[in-house]
Parts: sequence; structure tokens; C-alpha cells
Amino acid sequence: MGRVGELLAFGFQRISYICQSMNYFELYGIPVSLKVDPDWLRQRYYELSRLYHPDMHTLAGEKAQAEMLEKSALVNQGFKVLGNEHELLQYVLELKGLLGDHDKHALPQLFLMEMMDINEKLMELEYDPDEEAIAALHLDVTAMEQELYSEVAGLIAGFEEGLPATAMDKLKEYYYKRKYLLRIKEKLSTFASRN
Repeated sequence: MGRVGELLAFGFQRISYICQSMNYFELYGIPVSLKVDPDWLRQRYYELSRLYHPDMHTLAGEKAQAEMLEKSALVNQGFKVLGNEHELLQYVLELKGLLGDHDKHALPQLFLMEMMDINEKLMELEYDPDEEAIAALHLDVTAMEQELYSEVAGLIAGFEEGLPATAMDKLKEYYYKRKYLLRIKEKLSTFASRN
């Protein structure tokens, strides 16, 4: 194998190692954050896509093409996660070891009681759909979501490595509450699509 072949082989081995050990922030070359500028992200996505797209490496061997395909998939998945606030928060919490596969988080009793009231309204709407009631409940849930966000907006905007455990716990609780509200909004959208 000539010098060029050795360099290519070394480069593809390095890419394979990177695929196995790199998180999306490292892949995109940014610090861990809870806010990513969408214009910058799109531009960086295009750069990485051109760099790692398998079609750009058609002269490489099968193994190298497979690695480029893996890297390209990581670039695509990273773009999806970094560009979605909810998925981004989940990803950061997972990176910090605060979310597990079977993690059960106890939400505050007051929040659960509010959700029980909303779920009762959802059950009523299931049997007796009313467009005005669906719209009103959707507005209520959206207002709750905005109120929740206002409680952590400062933490999200100013997020940096090494936040105190109490701040990370607050973000984790926000994540679970918002996840609950997103499921309710999903259910509401199914009612709206029926009418």
C-alpha cells in the first residue's frame, strides 16, 4: 500500500473511532449547550454532510464507505437532536447521567393533580368531542407549558458545564413535566384531526 493509501486508511480508522466515542456537540464542534443557533446549525450540518456523505467517498473501499455512511447518519441524527429543544434537553440530561432508560421521576403532587384534572377533561372529550372545549384545553396546556418554560428560561439560556446539581435537577423536572404536557397536546391533536 502506498503512502496515500496508508493515509486514507489511517483517516478512516480515525473516523471510525470518532463515530464510536464522540457526542453530537463534539461532532459539530460546539460546547455542550441547551440553545443552538438554528442558522449556524444548518450551515454546519451542510458542511459536515458534504464532508462525510458516502457519495463523496465512492473510490474508497467498502469498509471506508460503511464508516462514512455511519458518520453521515450521526451527522443527520445530531442535526435532528441539536435542532429540537426537547430532544436537546433530553440529550444533555442523558450526557450528564441524569436520565436512564428506565428512569422514573417523581413529579410534584400539585402538578400531578393538575394533570389528573386535564386527563379527566380529555376523557370527557373522548366521548363527547366539542371543538370549543378542545381549543380551550389546548390553550390551557400551552399556557402551562409557557409557564414551565419561564421557570427555567434563564438556566437554558445561560447553560454551561458544571451547573450546580440543584439547577440540573430543576432542568430534569422541567423535562419530565414538559414531556407529560407534550403527550397531552398530542392527544388533543388527535381530537382536532377527527373533527
